[in-house]
Amino acid sequence: MKTIIRLLVLIPVVLAVVLAGCASSTSGEKGPITVGSKIDTEGGLLSQMIILMLEENGFQVIDKSQFGPTDIVRKAIASGELDLYPEYTGNGAFFFGEADSAVWKDAEQGYQRVKELDKDANDIVWLKPAPANNTWAIAIPESLADEQNLASLEDFAGYVNSGGYVKLIGSEEFITSPAALPAFQQAYGFNLAQSQLLAVSSGDTAQTEKAAAEGTDGVNAAMAYGTESLPKVDKIVGPGNIFVTLAKRQVFGVVDIDGLPGPTETLVIADEQANPALVAADLLAQAEHDPLASAILVTPSPVLAEAVQVEIGRQIEELSRSEVIAESLQNQGGGVICANLDEAVELGNLYAPEHLCLHVQDPWMLIGSVRNAGGVFLGEHAYEVLGDYTAGPTHVMPTMGTARFASPLSVRDFTKIISVFGLDSTEAASIGPAAQTLAQAEGLDGHAAAVRRRL
Repeated sequence: MKTIIRLLVLIPVVLAVVLAGCASSTSGEKGPITVGSKIDTEGGLLSQMIILMLEENGFQVIDKSQFGPTDIVRKAIASGELDLYPEYTGNGAFFFGEADSAVWKDAEQGYQRVKELDKDANDIVWLKPAPANNTWAIAIPESLADEQNLASLEDFAGYVNSGGYVKLIGSEEFITSPAALPAFQQAYGFNLAQSQLLAVSSGDTAQTEKAAAEGTDGVNAAMAYGTESLPKVDKIVGPGNIFVTLAKRQVFGVVDIDGLPGPTETLVIADEQANPALVAADLLAQAEHDPLASAILVTPSPVLAEAVQVEIGRQIEELSRSEVIAESLQNQGGGVICANLDEAVELGNLYAPEHLCLHVQDPWMLIGSVRNAGGVFLGEHAYEVLGDYTAGPTHVMPTMGTARFASPLSVRDFTKIISVFGLDSTEAASIGPAAQTLAQAEGLDGHAAAVRRRL
């Protein structure tokens, strides 16, 4: 692995918490407070620290950490969708079009200025800043820095302008935000073309730095073909959204992949003795993944099916992603009343779900009839959410009916077979004539001659 070094500072920024008007409670309860963050590593970590502190002090908290890029989070705090989130004071220069002002060169002055501007313009309050500082930076491989004697952004700009090879990896926001790469380019007098940029959709700096150092995560094209700083890999595995799937499809054939997973899907088979509240909870848990997620109930019990429907209507009101769940259930979900459990299992085999959940009195009696499923979850205690996070060897499973012929990711995906051929003269003589005949039938005289010379 190549070592990464960081180059220079752009703007001094101090971390503060941005607060919108939180609704007060008249019932004696404290909250709820909706805490968000941007999708970078720091924001995600800091928002979790804020949430823990609020909960420790008795507040009800709604967790919307890693909510989106800066512009989305700003709209959410202004509209009241978020109550607070951690932000860097230096970004105020770009929120309010004052990037050329000298006030942003001083952390305390910058804090006072953005506090004043945001209060006047948006009725948003900046709380007392934390003793923390952060800066944008550009990182390059240590080998390149040593070879080209690059120790500052002035050196880097000179290298770029002289035609040196550069392929910069960064988050979408880093590449497009006026506070980041464009500011570097303007301040130091260089310009990178689109062909020199590799953008990842996430703003997770840990992800982008790891990608730069190891060629992992979302930089799929670079991983497949390799660059000066990204070694070529042989296989790409792991789940992801539609963009990850499309990227894996693009590089398949140049590298191997584990599969092309689609939206998550769950089929729950339940008998009349199943707990409708738990069945509903499991269906809702999977429907909240994505509007395209499928959560389907198959049962021989109309009474249970009706009870589950009532529970879904009750429980969905308590969940923060209720809109996603409702869209998923409306368009992709469903319930099937079947004759008996044997028919339910056969329907499951035809559907070949990613997840098959057996909410029945004796799931072990049915497991022998299951032929097609990515993973089977036996009973109400082996529920699928545990498989999502803490149970089982892997949760990368086949979707979209591919469980008919595909298996979950396992150690077998990281092994391969090499065929070895060894024959003595007698064995070669016994099968050589057949090979010669086939070669002649195909019109491959060279093949036939190679056999004939040995007979």
